[in-house]
Amino acid sequence: MPKWRTHRIILEKALGNFNLNLRKDFLDGLFNGIIDPDIKQDKKIIISKKRTYEKEITHHDVHNNLIRYYYELSLYYARRNKWYFSGLMLGRCLHYIHDSIIKRRKMLIIDAHEEIENELEKLSDMISELCEEKIIKKSSSNPKEIICSAYYMSIDVLRNFFEESSKDIDINLLKEKIRKIRIIKLLILLGFSIMIFYSLVLILLWIIAFYLVIEYKPNAYHEAMKAGLIIVKPTGYKTAY
Repeated sequence: MPKWRTHRIILEKALGNFNLNLRKDFLDGLFNGIIDPDIKQDKKIIISKKRTYEKEITHHDVHNNLIRYYYELSLYYARRNKWYFSGLMLGRCLHYIHDSIIKRRKMLIIDAHEEIENELEKLSDMISELCEEKIIKKSSSNPKEIICSAYYMSIDVLRNFFEESSKDIDINLLKEKIRKIRIIKLLILLGFSIMIFYSLVLILLWIIAFYLVIEYKPNAYHEAMKAGLIIVKPTGYKTAY
């Protein structure tokens, strides 16, 4: 993973592309958040035949669900005017994006890994000169490609955040969508509950259906989260927040 200094320099350079008067508490949260996953870790829930357990997040794996979760959580707090936490969550989102770009090799030698990290730290001071041409690689072991991809992806995420956090939202329409979805879920579960009285064989099907219905998260849920109405936890993770 990039060193803390590298994460912060990439973020600082990316912010330099926006001529905005940002709140101090938001910026404090953002720069704390960019290193926060190394301090307060999320965990992945592993379900095997024998047991269910929690596992620490593996660096450089792609955790799209966590990236989406923390991005939406940052908007959730922005809509509630909790700007420090909004910045903190956006920083965590960017941290996972930066980490995911470094190609992970199972047999990567520790010294070689450290060499890449040290090279990234050196290159981070030269982002303006190195990254004149837009480079975005989802995964790479080339230090220049890693640093420039992290830089441009950070710009894109920040731009999306600033646009989404300031746009008008029809809160009443979203609330009505969520209400209808919850009623439909309740009716489905009620229907299965009635059916199990007629056949014990259907109990297993009811359990499966219950899990699927509860875990079903339509796009309206994510829109509601970004509007500050509800929090939608990512499936398969025990999140730090």
